[in-house]
Amino acid sequence: MPPSPDAADPPDPYDRRQRAADPWADRAPLARIWRGRILAEAPIGVERAVDVAHAFLAALNQTARDLFGVSRLPPDLHAGPGAAVDADGVETHHHAYIFPEDLDLDGALDHLCVALGGQPGVGGFTRRGLTLLAACPGFWLGDIDARLSAAGLGPFCPFGLDAPARLWRSLTPFAPPLRRHGAAAQIEDSLRRLGLAPARATPIARAIAPPGRLIPARAFAPCGPAARRWTPAFAAGEAEMAFWSLEFETEVEGPLAIGALSHFGLGRFAPAPED
Repeated sequence: MPPSPDAADPPDPYDRRQRAADPWADRAPLARIWRGRILAEAPIGVERAVDVAHAFLAALNQTARDLFGVSRLPPDLHAGPGAAVDADGVETHHHAYIFPEDLDLDGALDHLCVALGGQPGVGGFTRRGLTLLAACPGFWLGDIDARLSAAGLGPFCPFGLDAPARLWRSLTPFAPPLRRHGAAAQIEDSLRRLGLAPARATPIARAIAPPGRLIPARAFAPCGPAARRWTPAFAAGEAEMAFWSLEFETEVEGPLAIGALSHFGLGRFAPAPED
């Protein structure tokens, strides 16, 4: 029987007007980093980081539908298009970063990190966000079925990836988000949007070099849905990606990721030893 036209719509758990009374919206004060181990039936190269992040986001959406009957994620995981617009009319997404990682440096992604960088003063993940992260079984990447096994939860990233530092170097290449400005100017603008002081940005001749392979920056360009949906410049082959070093006057804390698709694996920087 079709529902009565007078029947009330089911409550939306992400409606801001209802969130104050929703216990699932409570935030865990220290849980700002979640990391899972990737268990894939075949190696996934580091250059597929954006495609892995996109596939994981799709898997999280499916998990939300299965558990809560909604087709979108809570704002701590993904705010969605149009969530906020800055003075220049550019969308600002103050949601979690999804960082596929190669922690053993063998050229294959082995962990996936979800970090609440860029949200000072708001606490950690919501209970709903943590539930979705714990319940997501894995993701499907084309012809590769990958499972996830929870590996850690806490206030900071281990392995020194986000330790305070003055000098930072590209872990994945920076991709300029716009085509009308130079890359150095866009780095400065991206840092400003994060509330960080300017840094001396220097391009570096570097490539990811796991055993037996040399991976240039351009190989990290996303393909498939990631390229078509988020950054048309990638699909058109116009995004010029490169590795950079950033030198700040004083130490800054991570995670540090800037540029196009920085919330999905590109433009991530790691602390570097000073000479």
